[in-house]
Amino acid sequence: MLALLVSLVPTFWHGYKWKQRHPEKLGFNWGYFIAYSTAFFYVFPLGGLLAAVVGSPKGVDFEFAAPLAVLLVVIVVASFMAVKRRRWALIVVTLLSLNPLWMIINVFYLRNRWAEFREEAAGRRAIPST
Repeated sequence: MLALLVSLVPTFWHGYKWKQRHPEKLGFNWGYFIAYSTAFFYVFPLGGLLAAVVGSPKGVDFEFAAPLAVLLVVIVVASFMAVKRRRWALIVVTLLSLNPLWMIINVFYLRNRWAEFREEAAGRRAIPST
């Protein structure tokens, strides 16, 4: 529950910034909320568990620590990319949330926004990076 409440602050901040920069487009508060809440829900407990495993007096249990570290990296990268409005990342973060209600909501949310996300992706590909 704390992860949900904490995630509201960056969600509304990013939503406000998005609306300022793109007043002609739909908001993305739901996407920001999914990305931040999933990241906060996993990163703090799993990060603490990883720190405990690495700092164990018996030594590091690599069979446990390595997959945990990989999972944390996947969650952080997917959440970061979802905040940047990448549709694949929003799907990954939704699945990682393990929340059936959010999965159902996102089926409709992504179906209604898929063309907009596709257009943004095409626009990113058309602009040469410097």
